[in-house]
Amino acid sequence: MNGTKLGAAVAFLALMTIGSGAHAFGNACKNVNFSVDNEFEVNGQPHSLTVERFELFSASEGRWLNENFADVFVPANARDRAVRWGETVEYAENDRITQIRVHFRYVFDNDPDGPGETFHASFTDTSITDPVCVAGRWYNPTIALKMFH
Repeated sequence: MNGTKLGAAVAFLALMTIGSGAHAFGNACKNVNFSVDNEFEVNGQPHSLTVERFELFSASEGRWLNENFADVFVPANARDRAVRWGETVEYAENDRITQIRVHFRYVFDNDPDGPGETFHASFTDTSITDPVCVAGRWYNPTIALKMFH
């Protein structure tokens, strides 16, 4: 009887160890890179911006997943400007990422004597051509927003 209980306890502990490690090692959405194309304009002129974070819409889960970064400056008209490398996108293994919302800020200076004013904006790119989140994926949304001040 004690041997049966010991065997059951060992089997239970083995299953718990395997189960808890499965999430840590099973996430295939690792080493993901993020970049942007900056087509942002203010008053008809190309404008620089600072990317603050991304939100990825997982159609598989029906919810937005947040990816915060250290702020990254993106010059006007930049193409494929890397903002983050080697990320693990939590809870997105094999999910279909169908939209990426880029949150950013920019400075608009219409007063030659002042420092300019900071504005916050976001843009959602829905043109994701290869949406399945797997290891080594590179997401490159385009910020194609036109603002007028």
